[in-house]
Amino acid sequence: MDDLADVLVSAQKREQNAQDVGISMALISIDRLSSLGKTNSVQIAEITPGVSISGSSGNQSSQFSIRGVTQNDFSDHVEAPVAVYIDEGYIGFSQGQQFGLFDLEQVEILKGPQGTLFGRNATGGIVSFITRKPTPATDGYVDVTYGSFNLVRVETAVGGALSDAVSGRLSFLTNSHYPILQNEFPNTVHPGIQGSTTGASNLWNDDQTAVRGQLRVDLPLETELLISAYASRKILSSANWQQVASTAILTDTGGQYGAVLASHDSQACQSIVGSSGGCVGGTRPVQGGDFYGYVAPDPRRLLISEDYASAHSNQYGTQGTTAKLTTHWGDWSVAAVTHYMHFTKQQAQDVDESPVAQLIATTNSHNDTFSQEIRLNQDAGRLHWVSGLYYLNMKTTYNQALGDEHGNGVGQVRIFGEAPGSPSLEGAFKATLNTSSYAVFGQSEFGLSDHWSLVTGLRLIQEKKRYTYVSGLYINANDSVVSNLGDPVGAFLPNFAGSTAQSLWTGKWQLEYRPARTVLIYAGLNRGVKAGSFNAPLSAVLTRADYVYKPEKLLSYESGVKATFLDQTLRVNASTYYYDYKDYQAFVLKNVSGSISNVNAYTKGAEIEIQAQPLPQLTVSLSGATIDATIPHYVLATGVVRNVTPAFTPKSKWSALLRYELSYALWDGRLSVQVDATQTARFFENLQNYASLEADAYLLTNARLTWSRSHHGKRWDLSAFVNNSADVRNKTTGVDLSSLCGCSEQAYGDPRWFGIEARVAL
Repeated sequence: MDDLADVLVSAQKREQNAQDVGISMALISIDRLSSLGKTNSVQIAEITPGVSISGSSGNQSSQFSIRGVTQNDFSDHVEAPVAVYIDEGYIGFSQGQQFGLFDLEQVEILKGPQGTLFGRNATGGIVSFITRKPTPATDGYVDVTYGSFNLVRVETAVGGALSDAVSGRLSFLTNSHYPILQNEFPNTVHPGIQGSTTGASNLWNDDQTAVRGQLRVDLPLETELLISAYASRKILSSANWQQVASTAILTDTGGQYGAVLASHDSQACQSIVGSSGGCVGGTRPVQGGDFYGYVAPDPRRLLISEDYASAHSNQYGTQGTTAKLTTHWGDWSVAAVTHYMHFTKQQAQDVDESPVAQLIATTNSHNDTFSQEIRLNQDAGRLHWVSGLYYLNMKTTYNQALGDEHGNGVGQVRIFGEAPGSPSLEGAFKATLNTSSYAVFGQSEFGLSDHWSLVTGLRLIQEKKRYTYVSGLYINANDSVVSNLGDPVGAFLPNFAGSTAQSLWTGKWQLEYRPARTVLIYAGLNRGVKAGSFNAPLSAVLTRADYVYKPEKLLSYESGVKATFLDQTLRVNASTYYYDYKDYQAFVLKNVSGSISNVNAYTKGAEIEIQAQPLPQLTVSLSGATIDATIPHYVLATGVVRNVTPAFTPKSKWSALLRYELSYALWDGRLSVQVDATQTARFFENLQNYASLEADAYLLTNARLTWSRSHHGKRWDLSAFVNNSADVRNKTTGVDLSSLCGCSEQAYGDPRWFGIEARVAL
């Protein structure tokens, strides 16, 4: 693994040395991912300063957040402001951003707006996953990992020539582990609490498989066709939230503008009036417990007590294909990329995460994405340019429901007013969004002199959306799926239908200076944009105007330097930036219903990455980022206006890695030792910046010992590792429900994880 080697990237739709591209980026090779034990797409954020993860459903749904540009709306029809691509295929739905990593070449994380060349809702940046491609040479590998919680992971690939003109590659992944959270329900008695028995499983398991097949066909006239087809399946438990009791802070008129941990309220109030400190609604049965007296176990014990907990209720499936046709003649090239992806989702979770029979939230959805891009490149001396056309069509059908638990005949909690013994009800909706987007784009880099270059770009977008939202009350026949089939038994929320037509544009103007071959200095202005769309409330009544939110627009001012010194043994990359947002799309969740509205926002920050190889056998990497992001004058409740910080935006994040290869041989192989650490500052898990959802700063450390040997054309690697060696219980995402159940839902990162990994490669 050589972190200082020259790396080719496609950040500007053509192959370039990463150090020659005036974009702040993080490059993660497959060797680095393997050595750090990262096997899931969103785990790359753990090792990348300036990048975080927002999420929902107990970490089962996740989105990338870059430099505080985030969108943690869990609605499946909402696109994220950080665009994710696999082999140039756009993933147009947030749930699709989380997948198992296998047979990759590298990951490119481009920070800052990338709207000119990538276009699609890339105000925050791009995360591009690039897989290994077929070659005529025969190669392959088998990688097997066993670890804590009976983790079994098998990754394998094989490729080579199928004929003189055709090469192929087949890759496969399977990953599974036992549940991490042990469910005490119903074995542990909770006085005064009678739960439903629709589920009592342990939670936080994994069971996924994925396969990818690729064909590369070499055609006449320097033309190449690459076709990739893939499918994946994931079956998980219902969402692995853990409960923590929380207390709402209210205005004198009852509007919520804060929440604290119930354990910090010595009065045991149901809710607190902020102006007086008095209780609202009386007191709780137990100080530090929720509305029903339940006190959740310490999260470090990995225990829960939930009356609805299903081992296999959450199911996700993805199928797709990507085809790329490329042809070259002289300094010209043409590329056509066709992409299709189909995604299905079935998800359920116990809203209160307790032994009380209260509420279930369920989701069924499917998404179809088709895109076509055609682009023309020329590399003519001082002038490099690319232009093209882009078309995108997406259709999402999104069903979600909030229901009284099926079989809850005790009448303990029934929000829809059913009589004890009568069937449980659910309020459900079906939202359908059709999006058609057309774009024309171009970008050029012109050498003004031997040392100066000018980069300019423009993208024009025409986008149309059609949206319908239909809601009703239905019989809850199954806690694991939305039951809105047939005719409703009553009305629930108002129906809505609407359409939009938007003309959007993005642009780039940047000046670059190269005082030496290994030094690049750049400064520029980028304009990014993210299209507007529609809200899909789960339980809140919105006005017709509130269903629609406008496009967000971002002006980014950025400067940076990329430099390599000391005969390529020291590399320093750094950047600073300032973001000026207009109509930032801010997502707010109140109880179980969320919506997006437009506000203004400002962000400034700086990043640095240092890589060094002071000795041939020693590699050191240090990187860090600071972010100061503000949404000014945000209205938390009537009469309460504050400056807030976007969710999932730590003010600082620092990472360090040290890898040392021992100088002596062991059994004809080499030993290497690697340790890495990431320090993340405090951050809020919701836009309102509630104290109960503030995640403490944490330090994650990992260690790995690897023995490697190359013999007779094969490479053998055997590793032992421990991830999260201090067993830190770091918060990752949370939801405030303090006005609903006197509680909040909280998800955490993986506990300490031991394992061994064996790999053999041709």
